Amino acid sequence: MRFDPKLKHSIARQVLGSVLFLATAGCVGQETTAYFPEHVFRVYANVPESTLERAYSKTLLSLQEPSLWQASRTQGISTYRFLLMPHSMAVVKVPRSVRLDLQPDGTSTITSREGFGKKVKTKTKTLTTEQTQAFLDLVEQSGFWNLPSIGPESGLDGQMWVIEGVKNKQYHLIERWSPEGDVRKLGHMMMRTLAKIDVGREL
Repeated sequence: MRFDPKLKHSIARQVLGSVLFLATAGCVGQETTAYFPEHVFRVYANVPESTLERAYSKTLLSLQEPSLWQASRTQGISTYRFLLMPHSMAVVKVPRSVRLDLQPDGTSTITSREGFGKKVKTKTKTLTTEQTQAFLDLVEQSGFWNLPSIGPESGLDGQMWVIEGVKNKQYHLIERWSPEGDVRKLGHMMMRTLAKIDVGREL
């Protein structure tokens, strides 16, 4: 689907406006951690990629989430994380994250967070080997590790998705704008099926 360039830039500015507002709302005065490799995000409507990187980083910092990019250098276990940034029409205008840490026995720990700073709500639970394997099967089916980090723009409204993975000291991320197909299934499984987060029609 093709869009008029001016419309695409207008849409991008609206999405970025929401992302940047949310990122700064709960992080005033906080220093950002290096959450992502350099030059990994696209440029939207003449907004430098470093600005978007800082926005996502500050959001994860506010959610009290660790840097998977830094952890990948030494971490032996596999980890996956889904960061969901709400759009301007969302009922609940707070970011949400779901992180799944694999364990040596084949189970995994899933940690979900939503909110900002001191108001972050955190839930943690253990997933069975069956639940964990079902997730890993979908990761493989989606081709996550071979997908390009940046996907095409589309749609008139939606959320920014960032899904990260660490495996065998390798790090990969994909950023998508309200994706479809297997990537969407992956986000749904992490947030709805496994973390049991009720996001209504927002996801």
